[in-house]
Amino acid sequence: MKRANVRIKSAFLSALVLAMVVWVNAGSLTPPAGPVAPTMKDLATVEPRTPISFIPLTISGPGSYYLTRDLTGTAGAHGIIIASSDVSLDFRGFTIRGIPGSLNGVHVSGARSRIRIENGNATGWGGDGINTLTSDKTQVIMFMSQGNGGSGVNTNGGTTVLYMSCNNNTGPGLSIGDKCICKDAECCGNGQDGIRTGSGCKIEDCVASSNGGNGINAGAGSIVTICDTQSNDANGISAAVGCSVTNCNVRSNTAHGIEAAGQCLVLENNATANATGIRVFSSSTGGTRVESNNAAFNTTFNFDIASPANFIVKNSSAGPGTGYNIVAGNDFGAIISLGGGGPFTVANTWANFDY
Repeated sequence: MKRANVRIKSAFLSALVLAMVVWVNAGSLTPPAGPVAPTMKDLATVEPRTPISFIPLTISGPGSYYLTRDLTGTAGAHGIIIASSDVSLDFRGFTIRGIPGSLNGVHVSGARSRIRIENGNATGWGGDGINTLTSDKTQVIMFMSQGNGGSGVNTNGGTTVLYMSCNNNTGPGLSIGDKCICKDAECCGNGQDGIRTGSGCKIEDCVASSNGGNGINAGAGSIVTICDTQSNDANGISAAVGCSVTNCNVRSNTAHGIEAAGQCLVLENNATANATGIRVFSSSTGGTRVESNNAAFNTTFNFDIASPANFIVKNSSAGPGTGYNIVAGNDFGAIISLGGGGPFTVANTWANFDY
């Protein structure tokens, strides 16, 4: 019995000590003088961007803007006009839809810089889905621009276009200016070229098929690499003077798989079932190197080197048509025909093959 009393007393003393500690540290329960300030963050702090909930709309100041829902345009007007530099426009996955007689979906007005448009869709506009022709240093990222009366995207120089889908537009899918980057774009079923660039651009990892013009029409000094172009009504890839075309697949295009002007590098491409596989033509200069390409089952020529002063080595040709048509004045490795007889030995490592 004594032990039980001792335990009860010990528990009581412990509880008493704990209560005193809590009381000492609780602080004053008397509120401070004057009004009590709110402790919650205001909306401008939680979401500092400006919402867009209707169009037509003009963005007249720099800042970050976002769509709150799908929006539909009106006849005779652009959807969103950007009339300021330093604007970021986030569609947040929403769509702006044009109607007959509407103008551009997104339109940059005046000389602007540092515009970013991302994460949405522009469809059904009477003009371009996105038009930033008066802006430089523009980014268009993760965007779909489809079924518009002009271009999917129509931009000026210094533009970066990433992860685009520009299909079934009446004009070109992508029309971009000088010194631009275009990566991971899908441009199919457009009325004109799938991708059309100015000079000094890089086009990488793109697909351009079933377009009314060229799959890719690259301006002077551009790089086209790891692209696939098929079933276009003109050339798969048309490369102006000084371009590099490497590691591309071009197939079933109405004209040439690859047509290259002077001073180009055409390296390690695969050209099959086009009218002509790879064609080099320049009215003024040569200087194009055609190396380590495979061209097979093209209708007229697998390789058509139609102008002089070029260098053709280490290529392979297959199919029933003419493998190599090389005009006088070119330098090229010996053309060696193989008859399917198994292993072969060739001392000339620069040779071109017909198999």
